[in-house]
Amino acid sequence: MKAHAPVIIATLAAASVLLASAALVGTPSAALTHDSSATVSAKPVATLASPIRLHRMPSPIPAPGPTPERASIRFLTPAATPPPAPPLTPVLIPLPVPRQPLTLPVLYMHQVVPIPPDIVNWSGASQQAFLRQSVPVCAFMAQMDWLAAHSYHTVLPRDVVAFWDQGAPLPANPIILTFDDGSPDWYSTILPILQGHGFTAEFYVALDHIGTSISWDQLREMVAAGMGIGAHDVNHVQLTGGSVVPASPEVMRFEVGEAKRVLENQLGVPVDSMSYVGGGYDATLMGIVQESGYSSARAVNRGVWQEPGARYRLRVSRIGIWDDIVGGTLDNAINCILDPAMSTFESRVTGTNPG
Repeated sequence: MKAHAPVIIATLAAASVLLASAALVGTPSAALTHDSSATVSAKPVATLASPIRLHRMPSPIPAPGPTPERASIRFLTPAATPPPAPPLTPVLIPLPVPRQPLTLPVLYMHQVVPIPPDIVNWSGASQQAFLRQSVPVCAFMAQMDWLAAHSYHTVLPRDVVAFWDQGAPLPANPIILTFDDGSPDWYSTILPILQGHGFTAEFYVALDHIGTSISWDQLREMVAAGMGIGAHDVNHVQLTGGSVVPASPEVMRFEVGEAKRVLENQLGVPVDSMSYVGGGYDATLMGIVQESGYSSARAVNRGVWQEPGARYRLRVSRIGIWDDIVGGTLDNAINCILDPAMSTFESRVTGTNPG
């Protein structure tokens, strides 16, 4: 018996090694799990000279019987390029809270047109009159691209009123695009660009511009495309505000009420929002606008904070000719040399500099 003791001890030691090896293969360790989010213990990672990734390989030791878990074991091997890391936290965009004030940019524009090269030969007064109302076409396209890339969603003034009064939902990052007066580019230029981005806008038209700058048929096509049509008075005159002598209540009622009546009869849709010509308003005019059946009105006060009690003087951010034109020069405006970061436009939308 004493002569066989070393043999027995050696046999027991070999069996222990085999049992330990089988346990390691059959049971995944903390470093090798069945989950794709497996973590690696500090010791094995330190022995690898390059990044690692997990992939499936068959077990190197045959299983004595069916063991479905074995096929799921992942072994660490060097990888030439590490896989991209997933974002640590998702970016959440909060939805506006119904019936409450909200941050809502209302962009204020007139026309979107190319800047003619011969403008350099115009008189200073003619240049200013044109440039004050204009946004270059390529700049407007870049601005719409920026809104789309930053997940903004266009809504109309009536949507905001429904949000306040009925608790109707608004999308995340809502924004209203508005245009005043009435010009040919509304139909020829602005409408196609908006449609290409899936956007809508509110077009505040003055009756005296219809038939000269834009036609009824063009406005009807814009309505059919989902655009909003608002009123901008009958004769495009400032009724009050600033240094203007206030018009009589009778004149105000005509300019405001007749514009709504004619637009609705011609277009067959409710006209529920208006824009004050020249941005001028007072308590009398706001009361007449409300009595005439409008549910909102847009002023030219700057800002992006909108409140239910101020629905008849919605704040705006003005989009101008020089926004993001490098150097603010006429040559760069003509050639549309833009700041690629669109930092000025971003400040208009966020309200840090509403123009």
